[in-house]
Amino acid sequence: MSEILKDAARRLANAAINQGYKPQALHEYTDGDGGPLYWRIRLKNPLTGEKWIRPTRWASRNTQTANRCTACTIWQPGLMMW
Repeated sequence: MSEILKDAARRLANAAINQGYKPQALHEYTDGDGGPLYWRIRLKNPLTGEKWIRPTRWASRNTQTANRCTACTIWQPGLMMW
């Protein structure tokens, strides 16, 4: 997994990290050809045990845009799918 993607996930999770959550995993989900579809950012608060899990996706399917870390956004259920 690229450092650009990891940096984007950390940026998206920054508010939760500042509240004491610790990164646990960044899971990639792929299509049948192995191309990335979306990722799940997983954090956990070590004091409370509470989990913070957010799906993310590229904001654009255009590969030129998708390769920039600024294109990674929090996916909001019900708004759009691929």
